[in-house]
Amino acid sequence: MTERKPDFVATIPWHDAKVSTLAIWCSDCRFQQQFDQFLRAGLGAEAFDKIAVPGGPQFLLDDDRPKLGWAGRRWLRFLVEHHEIKTVVCIGHEDCGWYKDLTGGALGREALNDAVKADLARMPEAIRADLPQVEVRPFFASIARVPGPVVIFEAIA
Repeated sequence: MTERKPDFVATIPWHDAKVSTLAIWCSDCRFQQQFDQFLRAGLGAEAFDKIAVPGGPQFLLDDDRPKLGWAGRRWLRFLVEHHEIKTVVCIGHEDCGWYKDLTGGALGREALNDAVKADLARMPEAIRADLPQVEVRPFFASIARVPGPVVIFEAIA
């Protein structure tokens, strides 16, 4: 039998070490590289687990979609327990399409951003209710036009 040639060979080495950080962020493609850079360069997380879904960690607060919340909490609990996660980083962002959809487009840009920030501020309590051993660090990503455009990150208390 002949050996099958791979379709692609990654040049980034495989990482077999434990990680202590889990990132939960929105899957919006406009922000993925910046989120990754923030975790690595801004927070010093060389490697990390991630959950990337529309709206990011909002699923932890969504009582209107119980199946989504159940699945998200199950993923979170699994990763914390089986990967020995110590820190959960939650990132929301400006101009989030998921939040626009949730609100039916009724909120202007500033009010929409405020809604995302308000949900991020609730993340530590929401996550530690089930997983009191983890540190929760929420951040909001916005677009600075000058100099720019660049993405900036703000810790949410």
